[in-house]
Amino acid sequence: MKKTIAILLVAVLAVSSVFAGFSLSGEANVKLVGNFDDKTLGFTNGDNKVKVAIEGATAEKVNEGDIYAGIKAVLSFKASEFKNGSKDFATADKPFITVDKLEISEAYITDGNWKLSILSAAATPTFAKGWETVKKGNDKKDVVLSVAVGKDVPGVTVEYAGWKVGAGLDVNFNEGGAKNGMLTIATPAFAFDAVTVKAGAGAANTTGKLTIGGGAEAKYATDAFTASVAGDVVYGKVGNTFDAAVRGSVAYAPVTVDAFYATKTDLKDQVVTYVDRAYAGKDAKENYLSAKVACDLNGFDVPVTITAVGLDLVKDQYFDVEAKATVSGVNGTVFGGYQISNKTYHVGVAADYTLEKVGKIYGQFDLSGDSALKAAKVKVGVENTTLVSGATLKLEYAGVDFVAKKAGAVTASAQIKF
Repeated sequence: MKKTIAILLVAVLAVSSVFAGFSLSGEANVKLVGNFDDKTLGFTNGDNKVKVAIEGATAEKVNEGDIYAGIKAVLSFKASEFKNGSKDFATADKPFITVDKLEISEAYITDGNWKLSILSAAATPTFAKGWETVKKGNDKKDVVLSVAVGKDVPGVTVEYAGWKVGAGLDVNFNEGGAKNGMLTIATPAFAFDAVTVKAGAGAANTTGKLTIGGGAEAKYATDAFTASVAGDVVYGKVGNTFDAAVRGSVAYAPVTVDAFYATKTDLKDQVVTYVDRAYAGKDAKENYLSAKVACDLNGFDVPVTITAVGLDLVKDQYFDVEAKATVSGVNGTVFGGYQISNKTYHVGVAADYTLEKVGKIYGQFDLSGDSALKAAKVKVGVENTTLVSGATLKLEYAGVDFVAKKAGAVTASAQIKF
């Protein structure tokens, strides 16, 4: 073990001498848990972790002349987060550092006004993006139309005065050879008083399949009112398919309204995140419709925020509402949700209050079920970050479920981070 740790430290020092940024972060924990259901009492030293962060490297060369070339390469790393239940961290079973990205990010010819990129042909731009985000593992991305104009075709991109044109060509004139081509265009943003508009379009023929598409976005903004609408359409000649997505937003204090619709979007194995809870998407969605309405009264000296969302309103029909308020230092939240497709619901209330020299006192009560009550859970605790400098002390009673007749456990813990 000591030999492994030594090798790890030597590797870290070697890498940090080459690259500018290097840091370690992590935490150590101890817990004393008394479980009423298992009738156990004891310490645990688990959940200890160390994470290494190393800044990557960038190499760039810009030549001189009336017309000149430039090129840029980027190298970034992904460091493992080591977890173990003791003070030592084994590293022999997995890489210490892996290359996250190594690519030429720019390669172009320009005179300072126009620019010719030789890396690829620009794709047709996407304008309609959902107000919600999806998460798969640690990666987050927008909810968008899952049908695109063709596939990547080797080519070039020309930019001038905010305009962008991509042209791709990959043709094999032999019988049965590939005959791929793509042409895209994107406009700059045009401003007309309070209105801003931009658009884009493209056409591609890949493996004998012709697709044509485009989109646009328009925004209107004043001091008191903002509104925007964005849309994308894609037509496929094979099968005569037509797909589209649209996003609309309106904000007029204290209310904001967002809505998104797509004929096809992929939520497989991803989680749609919103407010403080999440809706799990299990498959590709057709006719995906979502909406959010929020009312923030803090600007009117009323410490209340109300948020209502609807997800997959055509199929699963999931709804969630929450109200947050702060009164005399007490932060309170009331929430509830219902999914029509499987007739499940959840409701709850949570509150916290920070008391000087004691810390944050918190509690939550949840009910969930379908035609019958399935769970009634309680959690209360106190957390302090000031009593001991650099440490978080917590005492929590959780795991109580009145329906399942679980008495839960009391956990006293200390966490030290660096």
